[in-house]
Amino acid sequence: MAEQDIDAYVIPSGDPHQSEYVSEQWKIRDYFSNFTGSAGTLIVTQEDAGLWTDSRYFTQADHELKNNCVVLHKLGQNRAPIHLQWLMEKLNKGQRIALSPGQHTLAGANHYQNYFAKSGIHVLTGFDPIDAIWSDRPVAPKAPIYALDIKYSGQKRSEKLALLQDTIETNGGDYYLLSALDDIAWLTNLRGSDVECNPVFYSYFLAGKDRHVLFANADCIPEDIKADLKQDHIDVIDYSITLDFFAQLKGTVLCNMAQVNLPLANAMEHCSLQACKNPVPLAKGIKNATERKNVETAMQKDAVALCRLYMWLEETLKTTTVTEIEVADKLHGFRKEQELFVGDSFGAIVGYKGNGALPHYRALPESCATLEAEGVLLIDSGGQYLDGTTDTTRTVALGPVPQEAITNATLVLKGMIALGHAKFPQGTTGVQLDILARQFLWQQGLNYGHGTGHGVGSFMNVHEGPQSITTAPAGRGAEIFHAGMITSNEPAYYQEGQYGIRIENLILCEAAKEDGYLQFRDVTLFPFDRALIDEALLTESEKAWINKYHNKVYADVEDRLTDAERIWMREKCFNF
Repeated sequence: MAEQDIDAYVIPSGDPHQSEYVSEQWKIRDYFSNFTGSAGTLIVTQEDAGLWTDSRYFTQADHELKNNCVVLHKLGQNRAPIHLQWLMEKLNKGQRIALSPGQHTLAGANHYQNYFAKSGIHVLTGFDPIDAIWSDRPVAPKAPIYALDIKYSGQKRSEKLALLQDTIETNGGDYYLLSALDDIAWLTNLRGSDVECNPVFYSYFLAGKDRHVLFANADCIPEDIKADLKQDHIDVIDYSITLDFFAQLKGTVLCNMAQVNLPLANAMEHCSLQACKNPVPLAKGIKNATERKNVETAMQKDAVALCRLYMWLEETLKTTTVTEIEVADKLHGFRKEQELFVGDSFGAIVGYKGNGALPHYRALPESCATLEAEGVLLIDSGGQYLDGTTDTTRTVALGPVPQEAITNATLVLKGMIALGHAKFPQGTTGVQLDILARQFLWQQGLNYGHGTGHGVGSFMNVHEGPQSITTAPAGRGAEIFHAGMITSNEPAYYQEGQYGIRIENLILCEAAKEDGYLQFRDVTLFPFDRALIDEALLTESEKAWINKYHNKVYADVEDRLTDAERIWMREKCFNF
């Protein structure tokens, strides 16, 4: 930085495709700061280093930045870009900020330049010292790419391509450029494993009026798939020469400016870039009939794995102790027994007692807790199956727990029920729905610092847009809900150092019988822990909802269970 007269360098999370989870090659922020959370921005100046992240990672960041020169800056619930204000205070007129180019987008760079324009602070986009410093940087992943059968995707590739072609025609462009890995995997009905837990592959996609180009690791695509792509007028070009191709391209390229990275945007010097809303996230978010049916099957299998995990845990704790990591490994093993299982949809969060109060807790071998027959345990986990993606959280009592924990767990459950059986008019957004889940906590002066719900893919990323249930009024919280969307419903409460409570079902948005209205239906199939419910706090309507839900859970999964598992599940699916 000193050699190039750079006064501040900004390294966000993400990769050239703006992915939430990235391959080892793109964990640049992790390498320099030691912080491993999935969201955060590192800024290095000549005198300081700071990391900005949100409440999900405060405790994790405190631990990982311990004895480290990087200072933690805590973002509020709206995740406002206060790091820009910090830079404004630190730098003077004429000084220079450099953005890590592979991780910043064209829209993001424009925002920086507009923000600092009046102050006389310069923003640079060509400074990239990472390879020179990170000498043992991992190489780019090259995992096999495979086709997803239409019995799982539910829609032909040609039908999906027509969506982009219509967008090109409507907006007067020559091409539409896709950069997001999950958008491309959905569009092409292909899957990979370049990113842990996400069945995607590193790629770009350029849709044209008649022909299209998939930029991917060509050696990883079998010849029969390449031939099949040809049938849909898709040529495969190796990912390594993407920039060379775009340097020769001419015409009007439509794109979402917030998804096109700086090197790619700079390469298109002979093109006219035109901002245009990406139609894929909404189409991907509204699950088709096949995907909706398949997720029900995936949830049944997931219920079997969870049943076996909790049965094993109960029996084991009668005579010995186990660690959080042992529980996560055991759960992975039970999921692996299920048909069409591919892998975990994210690293299982197994948080015992105080560790459960860390929303994105990650158990490490050298520091994980040991479970005993007492206290509160939170397990948030999910699986990737060819027929669906799952994400379920249950909080259970392993033995005696404080009455306060029971009360707060009941408030969380009441909020989950209120959101889960909401009925609302078409046009409703996630920010309008969020209060339903928080209302009972708010009445007691309690809250949680993260959103209530995120979209979930269909054998795709477990965190998916465009919708979200959150208090943040902009971004995904402003997206309208549509029938067919699958979203998590996961209110929570955390008592730092003592316990965490989070209860999560996935809910499918459907048309209600009343014209012009929508409603949710639970697709997750697993009972709630009776020991963490204060019946006196429940209304008759809420108790009836739990009874109906538990009856459905048992009816939908009993045929997949052994005799012993049926007895256990029947007991857990209690009725009031």
